[in-house]
Formats: sequence, C-alpha cells, structure tokens
Amino acid sequence: MNLLNNVAFDNIIDETTAGTSDLDGLKVVDCFGYEGVCFIGIMDTVTAGGTLSMNASYSDSSGLTDMVSDTGTAVGSSAAGDTTDYEGKLLICDIHRPEKRYASVHVDRGTQDAEIRVIAIRYGSHAMPVAQSTEQYGVLDGEVFVRPTT
Repeated sequence: MNLLNNVAFDNIIDETTAGTSDLDGLKVVDCFGYEGVCFIGIMDTVTAGGTLSMNASYSDSSGLTDMVSDTGTAVGSSAAGDTTDYEGKLLICDIHRPEKRYASVHVDRGTQDAEIRVIAIRYGSHAMPVAQSTEQYGVLDGEVFVRPTT
C-alpha cells in the first residue's frame, strides 16, 4: 500500500507572518467517504513566553464562515514556553469519524508572536484510489515511485 493513493492532502493554514491573532483554516475539507481527518500543525517561529493550540472546526455546510470551533479537540500548550520548546515541532489533531461532514481547523496563537502551517490528511477513503485536489490549497504535484533506481 502507498500513502498518496489512499489519503487526501490539503493545505489548511500557511501563516508565515508572526502574529498573535487567532487563525482559521483557509479551506474546508469534505469528510464524506472518509473515516477521519488528521490535522498536522507545523510550528515555526514562536516568541518566548508564547502559547499555541489548535483544534478542529465542523459544519454541515462547506462555507468557511459556517465553521464552529470544537475546543474539546484542542491540542497544544497553555503553558508559556521558550522558543526552543515549540519551534520545529508538530501539533497533531486526529478526528476519527467526525460528526459533521465538513471540517477545518482553528489555531489560538496566544499573546506572543507565532508562525504555523497546518496540513489536513483525510484517511480511510471508501473509494480508491484517492484523487488529490488540485484546487487552491490542494496538491501541485505528486507521484508514487515503486522501487526507484539510483
């Protein structure tokens, strides 16, 4: 089995500007036909004393403004850390069998500047192979290589 043909990848947040305002996903993923969705937050620069947390958002419709944040799915830290506590680490929020069809993510950047990127991976597709979205925030290119030669 290979990963590329069995899951769907989407870029949800690409925040490369340090800031303290909360972030909501730039894209909503349709979970219909999937067992779950895993959000992976990739932390970059985090100012000392900062906190950073991430949680899922859901809705019955695909609109970004319809998302309701589910703080019960929060991962991250409410304790202030120094820059080396968070930089280069991951936040992972795996939602197995979401109750609503559409999902996205919410990031709380606390009171200190932080940069984060979030990728969504929908898994457990009921239809294989999975076609990757090439829309905005989708996949530019991807290929499976079986036993590549040097």
